[in-house]
Amino acid sequence: MVSTNTKRKLTDKESNERKEKIRNRRRKRETIIIPAYRRLKTMIIESIVEIGKKEEYFTYIDVFIDLVGKLNIDLKDMKKQKALYNYINSVM
Repeated sequence: MVSTNTKRKLTDKESNERKEKIRNRRRKRETIIIPAYRRLKTMIIESIVEIGKKEEYFTYIDVFIDLVGKLNIDLKDMKKQKALYNYINSVM
């Protein structure tokens, strides 16, 4: 007796459900609103200059903490934290 692995063909309904799940996954990305976004790049640069005057060496995290204090961002919202941190990385 020989066993073979055969893939079961999906019915049209199952196939459409699978495609719909994939489409919905892609649509669920949220737009993250950070306050003062238009001034954010200049605020990042100002923070870098301020911290640079105080300390010889500093990291992204130092700039991030300074900006969170200025923008009053809720630290419980991880998506906003991540978006802000990534933007700081792109500017620096």
